[in-house]
Amino acid sequence: MKPAALLISFCVYFNASAQMQRRPAFDKAIGSYELNFSKATRFNIVDGDSLLYIHVIGQGKVPVREGTDGRYVVDIVQPQATIEFLDDSNGKYSKFLWRQEQRDFTWTRAAADSTLQPDTASSPFAGKYELPGSALPIFIKQNAEGTLRSLVFGETPLIFKKHGDTAFEYRNRDFLVRLSFHDLKDGKYQKIDQKRSGFLEFVRLGTNDDDGYFKTIPNTKTGFSRTDSLQGMLTPLRTCYDVNYYNLDLTLNPSTRQLSGTNKIHFRVTEDFSRMQIDLVRNMKITAIKWKNRPLSWTRELNAVYINFPQPLKNGSLHEISIEYNGQPQPADLSTLSGGFLWMHDRNGNDWIEVVTQGTGASVWWPCKDHLSDEPDSMQINVTLPKALKNISNGRLRKQTPVGDTAIRSEWFVSYPINTYNVTLNIGDYQRLSDKHINGKDTLDLSFYYLPYNRRHADTLLAELKKMLKLNDRFSGPYPFKRDGLTVMEAPYPMEHQGAVSIGSINEPIFSSVTNIPALTTMVWHEVGHEWWGNSVSVSDNADIWFHEAFATYLEIMGHEAFKGRQAAIKKLYSDMPSNNEKMVGEYDVNHFKLNSVYTKGAWMLHTLRSIVDNDSSFFGLLRGIQQEYGLKTINSDTIINYVGRYTSKPLRPFFEQYLYHAAIPKLEMKMDTSANGNVLLYRWKTDVTNFWMPVRLLLPGNRSLDIVGTNTWNKTNIGNIRLDEIKLDKDSFYVE
Repeated sequence: MKPAALLISFCVYFNASAQMQRRPAFDKAIGSYELNFSKATRFNIVDGDSLLYIHVIGQGKVPVREGTDGRYVVDIVQPQATIEFLDDSNGKYSKFLWRQEQRDFTWTRAAADSTLQPDTASSPFAGKYELPGSALPIFIKQNAEGTLRSLVFGETPLIFKKHGDTAFEYRNRDFLVRLSFHDLKDGKYQKIDQKRSGFLEFVRLGTNDDDGYFKTIPNTKTGFSRTDSLQGMLTPLRTCYDVNYYNLDLTLNPSTRQLSGTNKIHFRVTEDFSRMQIDLVRNMKITAIKWKNRPLSWTRELNAVYINFPQPLKNGSLHEISIEYNGQPQPADLSTLSGGFLWMHDRNGNDWIEVVTQGTGASVWWPCKDHLSDEPDSMQINVTLPKALKNISNGRLRKQTPVGDTAIRSEWFVSYPINTYNVTLNIGDYQRLSDKHINGKDTLDLSFYYLPYNRRHADTLLAELKKMLKLNDRFSGPYPFKRDGLTVMEAPYPMEHQGAVSIGSINEPIFSSVTNIPALTTMVWHEVGHEWWGNSVSVSDNADIWFHEAFATYLEIMGHEAFKGRQAAIKKLYSDMPSNNEKMVGEYDVNHFKLNSVYTKGAWMLHTLRSIVDNDSSFFGLLRGIQQEYGLKTINSDTIINYVGRYTSKPLRPFFEQYLYHAAIPKLEMKMDTSANGNVLLYRWKTDVTNFWMPVRLLLPGNRSLDIVGTNTWNKTNIGNIRLDEIKLDKDSFYVE
């Protein structure tokens, strides 16, 4: 995520090389803190590599060093800032004061834009203003009592009180922001001078076990914890039941960012038990768990919730529990890919919200069995919101119902199995295009949701979607969730939410009018491609996430090839080469979600596999066969390795093991034997695995080629009067050295 120029004026510029020495006194500072007047601004004080950092949610980590007078210095922000921690009665820091030289800004009224909501306000102050040299907007609205409401993109609104004829002030203790309006033209002020003074106060959100908890994605560098094992491992407390159905009923207040709701979990007992585990992060509070209208007791271990039944539940029996809960779900931090809610605003200043939890897990916002191996057969998602907003969730919209005079309830139903991380909310001022995709006798309902100012681009992208679906019928087979239809939308972050696919913002940056339709078309190929590769056929452990991303990325490549030709596809492959510094498969049983090489190296691996098969009809048959065999099921790496071996009748297990379980790619060693008549080429594959077998194409002088089959032992072939330095590998077709 790119740093944003926040109203309170502390832009964080990440510098990964900066370090400082950690002191023992810093231990009591570790925790989560929130700006006392803005729930949108949260800092986590964390340690790592024996250093202390401020983790700015959504932007990254910056180091802190010890200064003078008991204060600490943040060098990387511009201007430099100091932090003063204040003790509570328990000897821990209860808050800190952020002191930073305050820069003045002048905002200029934005030029009229016919694609945006017209400025109909009679107030001379109200409107949209921008910083010079930046499209970053501030929205000013005048309230009935004469105060002003200011909104900077992605931040909590502030209320300014009048302080003179053309000046307004916001004060929070020692912190002061003053807005002075000038240059009146045609009844509207054209400029705002903004001055700030004082310090910002960040209040501790509690211990790491409650309000201030923030769930991050584990990795091999930081190590794995008990929290990761509790989510990633299938213990008897989780394998003893199989989820059939979730009925999630929520109320969300965007202004306070508070969520409350109930989830009814329908399950079948697979082994007698009297205790089970469900998952919900510990900053979300459970208020009641019921079974047969009777309250159940429960205990917590980190993010795992253990539910106790008064009697054993018998194998094969069906049950329902309801879990009531509430809290403020964590914001997504795209700098670390840690999931949660993205609280954004569109170009008209309206709320624009998306839930993204892949890797982190759905349990950051709703209680469930948060493991990829157990998908419910179907699911209901009910959401109550302020009536000015629309929610788009997974599946089909069954109905919308007014709730009093101020709210509206939408009811969505998913009629197929769904990954829990795919469950989502997309909230905003959405408009809808509808269409159909016809494949023989099958008709698929299409919806494209867009923000009002992007209708023209939505038309273009919907047309691209239909072209993609037509080709993917051939590549991957029929769309797997026909009953639910396919919804694609613009949302703050691109994500393959099942049946509610986001391609990201049509505008980049979000608050600008800039678009990149070719890049968005590629995003359509990738994210919608996940409907087959990741949503229909899904992995049962995040360690195998390569399967989702490699196939979706290679669909991008095949799309380039279909519409732009083979050379365009090859150029696309070369545009982002893998680093080959780690294996693709992660660690099992610890919810290890790592991406890195799985996109590009995975796509190159599949491209190489396609060259080994050496017959596109057979290769696309392989892809469709995987969908037919494993659609609406969960698989692992072995499942795919075994299937490809059976389909091709080739010894390809070592091929997959080399690319998936080792960082290095196969290297062809060659040397010349000139002792015999003519030149004899000796060759073998150098790999980490044994019994490696793989064909490859050699490029020879005169536009000739030679196909050979190599193993780990020396093989030979007569190549005539050709020198070794004249032989090249066909690296456009095979990802090898």
